[in-house]
Amino acid sequence: MRILILSLSRSGSTALYYQILAEMPKSTLEIFEPSIDLLKLKDLPSQCIAKVIIDSSRMESLSPLIEKFDHVIVLVRDPRDRLVSSMLFAMHGVDKEELDRRLHHLKQKSESPIETPFLDLIANIYPGWTVEKVCKQVSTDLKLVDEVLCFSKRCICIKYEMFIQNSIEDLRDQLGLNSHGQYSIPEKHAYGKRRVKSGDWKNWFLSSDVTHLKPFMQPFILNYQYEATWEHSESPCIPLKHSIDFVLNAYHKNIEMTSKGIKWQSS
Repeated sequence: MRILILSLSRSGSTALYYQILAEMPKSTLEIFEPSIDLLKLKDLPSQCIAKVIIDSSRMESLSPLIEKFDHVIVLVRDPRDRLVSSMLFAMHGVDKEELDRRLHHLKQKSESPIETPFLDLIANIYPGWTVEKVCKQVSTDLKLVDEVLCFSKRCICIKYEMFIQNSIEDLRDQLGLNSHGQYSIPEKHAYGKRRVKSGDWKNWFLSSDVTHLKPFMQPFILNYQYEATWEHSESPCIPLKHSIDFVLNAYHKNIEMTSKGIKWQSS
């Protein structure tokens, strides 16, 4: 059985990949975010699992790639939560001076969530990422997911939110797998869990963020049946362990992996 997992980054595909892998034969070929074009592989073994991140540079090859696999899973996530997760995870890959600058802005947001709009926080942490640029990138990413799902009727669309609740029995049935209940993620792909829940965006977004992002996200939200209301929290709370501590842990993990000669890769 050949299984392909496709998703945007920060959508939980690493955990899904290793959970499915744990239920496949030990001889299964593992292909995790390959640096080569899988189309160049003439023959895939009968038992293999691959995980590929959806981005604009891969779109031309994805359609013929899908035909090489027996099952294709497209993992989607509420784009509001995904944007928060992406902002935080991208913070760590810099030197200490730049990290401290970024953490200063994050600390201000964490301590007083209602003072700084989320899109302003992004602009402060990542100079050049204006509101317009973020909205354009969001729109591009979400359209890519729609495009991938149009490639083949064989694509199975799974929500991240269902996966984290362990509500994927229908997927197991379609794949013919038996649940083992236990799986582990190798150190080089493990970055630590942040919240593992949905709706955290409500603690980060303010009214101005909703005004800017809703026109670009709402079609996707409606199409994939996410919560269509945009009511952010009136009493937002951003715990340190879900913001600053998460970034610091990722920063130190990256240093540790680099010292071991391991490229830390987890999207």
